[in-house]
Amino acid sequence: MVWKELTLFEIRRFGGLDAVRFFPEVTQAKPGQMIYAWQTELDIRVTPLMFVDTINGENWFGGHLPSSWQIGRKFHVRGPVGNGFSKLDRFQNVMLIGTSLYSPCLTAIIRDGLVSGKNFSYLGKGNFVFPPQVEVIQDNELLNNLDWADCFMLEIVGEEFNLAWPYVEKIIKTKKLAEVMIVNPILCMGDAECFVCAVKTQKGFKRSCKDGPIFNLYELDW
Repeated sequence: MVWKELTLFEIRRFGGLDAVRFFPEVTQAKPGQMIYAWQTELDIRVTPLMFVDTINGENWFGGHLPSSWQIGRKFHVRGPVGNGFSKLDRFQNVMLIGTSLYSPCLTAIIRDGLVSGKNFSYLGKGNFVFPPQVEVIQDNELLNNLDWADCFMLEIVGEEFNLAWPYVEKIIKTKKLAEVMIVNPILCMGDAECFVCAVKTQKGFKRSCKDGPIFNLYELDW
């Protein structure tokens, strides 16, 4: 996967998360994928950016932006990385659970899902304005939604696994499809060199910078 030189074209907020778009556009991105961006003369490491949404045909990517980032500057960009979340063709009722401000990267699933007639419930953080078709639930309503949901999509920041466990232990018992987006820091250039982003699975460690941030919930070594 090659690095491309792109221009930072716009910055905006998505539910508490800074998001950017580049010119020329980063194409063919989907929920659960990420890109890497860095400025040769200013950044000491790459910044991972998660796909947030497509608005008027323009792809937006969110993350913790360095203070040096400014509109109009040139960046080296690579990606999208990973396969993203599974297609929802087989599922009608989808439950989304977000535990941090990266939740906009999770809720990107909703737009395409509603077009194809899917039903969504959302539990988590973030100041979002959802379409009226999306049911926003609280922690005490989780158990009622476990039977309703056909599959689960979660988002976890790596150092906050403990915040997700109360949800995870209940979902595992359902044995329904469950995928989790794990957001970890990346200290290398996205070449799987530093092992900081590694996630422990039952088959060994996987590095999200190389394989992408989406994992089967049942394969994680909890």
